[in-house]
Amino acid sequence: MTVVVLFLVGVYVLLSIGFVKLVEKLTNKKRLYKYLAIALCILLPTWDIVLGMIVYFPACLFVPKVAIYETAETEGIYYEGEHNILRTRPLSRHNEPMSERIRVGLIGGIFQYGYLYGEAKVIEKEFVVYQPVPIAPLYYRCTPLPGDESESLFRRTDCHEIDTPASKYTVKVNSTKFGTSEISIKKIINRSTGRVLAEYRQAALSFSFPFFFWWYKYDGSPTRITCPWDKQNQYYGISRFSTFEYQVLKPKNKKLEGQ
Repeated sequence: MTVVVLFLVGVYVLLSIGFVKLVEKLTNKKRLYKYLAIALCILLPTWDIVLGMIVYFPACLFVPKVAIYETAETEGIYYEGEHNILRTRPLSRHNEPMSERIRVGLIGGIFQYGYLYGEAKVIEKEFVVYQPVPIAPLYYRCTPLPGDESESLFRRTDCHEIDTPASKYTVKVNSTKFGTSEISIKKIINRSTGRVLAEYRQAALSFSFPFFFWWYKYDGSPTRITCPWDKQNQYYGISRFSTFEYQVLKPKNKKLEGQ
């Protein structure tokens, strides 16, 4: 992919030079039009990064906030705005039931922390890999299946559609993108009272080689900076933002060390 991108950059530079010269010729070498043509050639492949930086740096002054007002114990967590994509694994030679083939986002990752179940409001379904489409909202509950606890990040699950969530607490996530920047807000809410137990507000900026990044799907991991700084777990690469709810909602059935 890198070789292809570098080749396209070269082609684009040549086309841009030709375009600027053509504008000079058609406008009798007026500097204003020449500079506008140059600006267009620069912004066309990089507008998303420019927009992202314009939004990100001011946002760092006002958006960041990490606050825990109170903690609670719960057997499970209900998510809105996260783990909201439904996927179905192909049938394997083990002939698992459909409930074991269903994947609700990455909700299986919560079971390494000791919760009994995870629930989510699903609003998209992936019929083709990496191409989810919107669907009417559905509620799903997933429970962990017996297995090797050392593989906790990819724990096998049993997922079923439900009428309404059982968890007393909601983890609600809202994210808005501006080019390559993103403003994300996570709130942990008591569903019975509407009281906010905690909130995490974060501004993030992602960037890689700035050439039509908005046009194609990048096949690597772009550099990412955040406000507040979000140091990742060294082993799993899990961000502080994504694991914030585990600091607030403690699993009731959490085993004590040494048991």
